[in-house]
Amino acid sequence: MNALDFLVGVSGPQLGNARAGLVASATSGPASAALGGLTSLLAVLTVAALTPSLRHRSPAITSAEPGRSPSQRGPAGLETER
Repeated sequence: MNALDFLVGVSGPQLGNARAGLVASATSGPASAALGGLTSLLAVLTVAALTPSLRHRSPAITSAEPGRSPSQRGPAGLETER
């Protein structure tokens, strides 16, 4: 697993650079950058559409004292007056 992680980490940027270079040679540098940005945005939107649980995730509730809800705690978990 570690080797696969290393392979992706090392080859990913190189493949991205090769793609950007090929697109830039066929069009222009700004067009290549714009296409890369649009592709990234499309990937994020696709992941968001396929995993709605990520969009509706709520932060974990920290442990509160018994009988007191987290909303009765102040900033950074400091006690507030009752």
